[in-house]
Amino acid sequence: MVADLRRTGGTSIRALAKIATNESVALTTRSSAIWLLGRLKKLGPFKKTEALHPLLTVLVDPDESIRREAALALGVLCDRRATGSLIQVMLGDPDTMVRQLAAHSLGNLGSSKAMRALREVLTDQGQDSSLRGATAEALGAYFAFDSAAELISGLSDTSPEVRFWSAYALGFMRIETAVPELERLASRDDAEVPGWWSVSKEAAWAIAEIRDNPPWR
Repeated sequence: MVADLRRTGGTSIRALAKIATNESVALTTRSSAIWLLGRLKKLGPFKKTEALHPLLTVLVDPDESIRREAALALGVLCDRRATGSLIQVMLGDPDTMVRQLAAHSLGNLGSSKAMRALREVLTDQGQDSSLRGATAEALGAYFAFDSAAELISGLSDTSPEVRFWSAYALGFMRIETAVPELERLASRDDAEVPGWWSVSKEAAWAIAEIRDNPPWR
């Protein structure tokens, strides 16, 4: 990755930005530049600011693989100024994976605006179920304790994905008040989530996580 970037002149932040936003450069090289831009927060606030603009630019790139990489990188960069753009992408990008990655990055940003947008999507029955599941996962992974009520409601959702990821989130956050509903799922919900396992198994894991560990707060 580094060798490819050096060959194309990616030896500075400005050069990385040019590579990332240049549609004539090979996709793999552009993706590598985007990956690196997302990790410039380690160099300080000024470098973080330099990386933000090109990442927002490629967040609406014509190529979906570039948009996916950009959505991921913005979550790693963790600059809350990206919140509005990520919300727009989560709600409107034509690629489902881009929307899901934007949801996860919004969770990582952790702003009240980001969390509010995630909760709104989770509870919106008109949204794609895979996206709603991603918002439940994001809310749990980033300890959105004030979303417990919405996540408990998600355990009764018509979508297995939403039930599955709501169970995950509640178990990860160790929400004790969710145990009765989780027990209901663990005893009877055999719906399978593609690539994972049944809702009942996830609910059983969540119950064990809650009972075997002290609450986070």
